Amino acid sequence: MSQVKLGHVLIEQRTTVGKRDGDNLPLIGVSNKDGLILSQQQRLADLSRYKLLKANWFAYNPMRINVGSIGLADSPQKIGIISPDYVVFSCNEKIAPEYLLLFIKSDIGLFEIAKNTGGSVRERLYFKNLSNISIKLPCIEEQYEILASLNRRKSSIEQINNCCLELQLNDIPELRQAILQEAIQGKLTQQDETEEPSDKNIQYIKAERRNLVVDSKVKSGKELSAISQHEIPFELPMGWGWHRLGELGHINPRNVFADNKDVSFVPMALISSNFGEAPKFEIRKWSDVKTGFTHFAENDVAVAKITPCFENSKAGIFKGLVNGVGAGTTELHIFRGDSKYILPEYVYLFFKSSFFLKNGERKMTGSAGQKRVSSDFIKSCLFPLPPLSEQHRIVAKVQQLLQTINQLEHQISETQTQAQELLQSSLTEVFGGSGKVHEAKEVTSMSME
Repeated sequence: MSQVKLGHVLIEQRTTVGKRDGDNLPLIGVSNKDGLILSQQQRLADLSRYKLLKANWFAYNPMRINVGSIGLADSPQKIGIISPDYVVFSCNEKIAPEYLLLFIKSDIGLFEIAKNTGGSVRERLYFKNLSNISIKLPCIEEQYEILASLNRRKSSIEQINNCCLELQLNDIPELRQAILQEAIQGKLTQQDETEEPSDKNIQYIKAERRNLVVDSKVKSGKELSAISQHEIPFELPMGWGWHRLGELGHINPRNVFADNKDVSFVPMALISSNFGEAPKFEIRKWSDVKTGFTHFAENDVAVAKITPCFENSKAGIFKGLVNGVGAGTTELHIFRGDSKYILPEYVYLFFKSSFFLKNGERKMTGSAGQKRVSSDFIKSCLFPLPPLSEQHRIVAKVQQLLQTINQLEHQISETQTQAQELLQSSLTEVFGGSGKVHEAKEVTSMSME
């Protein structure tokens, strides 16, 4: 196999159409993604200087070939005329056009192109520069054998990528939401008749709240309206009950703490949309953040109230706070419950569910870009409360299922990366190594279990 300069196997084509109307031929453009395409530009009144582009000829933009803006006229739809600013060339009988295109699109080819571009203001690759690039060139018969082998591999890779893309874009987000929806409807876990029903928890919660009001530790607050039958969106299992969230805990409570103590401070940027990620925090003095910010404490549950953070489901459970106390962005609503009766992890997955998010979006108020869900919405929103022991089972099941989904998503991403790396390694093998593709590496072996 010999090393050959492209100038020995390529022929620049400068033939123009010569007619003002372009002989009614299609106007062709070039994109780095799709190669030759029908141009969307308006046809000029005079196209006589436009270059002809015939079957199996190449055209490229000399200012964008470094990002792969080149194409091969390998179908009738790609034959026509093209801007005189583009470089047009053909191959002689010693090199297959498809073989050359693979070289130009490979990492080695792009590196050679970058090395040979020049220009004082903007880098360009003219035909004379392209001609100086060297390529490993087997005989024409072997080129077609290599192409057949690479095409088989590319076909397998495309099947994997299409499968991955379909899963990633459609199934995975829907799977996550389906899990959360089934969780809050009691469809993920078995109910146990021996467990104390959630109505008992409500009695305990109300009794404790009355004691706190008597001790002046919390304000009594406005009485929430009773839930009417027409409000109930779906049937709940045995032992569950519908309640207003404001009945189950405190919404946006305030902290009393020593001014000179360190606490955690959480801006919105440190609250994640990803399920299960606790908010990160900075350390501040309580005296610096106690006024003008939202208060929270260990195990409180936060949900963003402003668009687009709310719709993106920014939420979290505060864990590991400095001295168990914190403050942060004013664009949060906080729920503080008693974990003897209601788990913060269960409230959190409720806040992440499409049921809660879609209801919240409908109730948002304010101007575009500044819409918010109100504290009244949080207090009055319907909350499906299971018995405490079932809350534990639900949280464990959701975490298990979402971990499986995350592993699948990671596997999809890795498979796509490996597929592309394998294709590039094949091209490197051809143009920078042995000049052959070894069939021993089967891309189809990277199956998703």
